Amino acid sequence: MDTERASLRYFDLDVWAPSDIAEAMIEGQFTAVAAVRAARFALLEAALAAAERLRKAGRLVYVGAGTSGRLAVQDGAELVPTFSWPQERLLLLIAGGRNALLRSVEGAEDAVDQAARLAQQHDIVAMTLSSLLPRAVPRRSPCPA
Repeated sequence: MDTERASLRYFDLDVWAPSDIAEAMIEGQFTAVAAVRAARFALLEAALAAAERLRKAGRLVYVGAGTSGRLAVQDGAELVPTFSWPQERLLLLIAGGRNALLRSVEGAEDAVDQAARLAQQHDIVAMTLSSLLPRAVPRRSPCPA
């Protein structure tokens, strides 16, 4: 699934009938569900490994860039009040820093040196639809997905 370029499928979306736009949105959701289903065993393996680390008092680290990063920060921020997750065991990181929460910081996701330093300091679970993640977040060990 290529998420880094405009899709030719939606080239003239601005002139589509509203019902066709709604169908395309639903189609997109089915595509996403199919991608998650295909990766379900790797996701399960990652979730079980994370649960084991968290049982041993590990920290939960949310990492993201752009819209994905903003959504990660929002999701992570809810853990403390909703699930009584200890604040000291939560780290929320977004490429571009706090400024990126309110406005786009172009190119921040390409700060490979910063990502490498973070990867050396923390065990990080990063999720993205981008096929470019391996370039943006160097890993210390292979990832199952």
